[in-house]
Amino acid sequence: MRILLVEDNPSLVKATSALLKCWQHSVETAMTGKDALYIVGHEAFDLVLMDENLPDMSGRVVATCIRERENGTHVAIVGLTAALLESERNAYLDAGMDMAIEKPISREQLDMVVKTLKLH
Repeated sequence: MRILLVEDNPSLVKATSALLKCWQHSVETAMTGKDALYIVGHEAFDLVLMDENLPDMSGRVVATCIRERENGTHVAIVGLTAALLESERNAYLDAGMDMAIEKPISREQLDMVVKTLKLH
């Protein structure tokens, strides 16, 4: 898959990118919401892994902006957060994300995302 990882923590970017590449995925990274919006506007992705706490805007705001720009297309967006409270799950969905998971991401979580969202 072609994945955009939106994460502002350099250590998590490095670790998550390495794992995703090890699993044979192509990975592009963005460290801010503004960068993510630019990249999504110019490149196609199968999946966007979106951190919630970005320095310039929340991941939910970025997801909402991506959805507003879509024109007959749909990129899968999965929210990433350090601690996912059940009460927050609907806020991610309301913002246009397809689902949310806790980070750091594991192979099992990625497999579950791929199966749930029917990504190939």
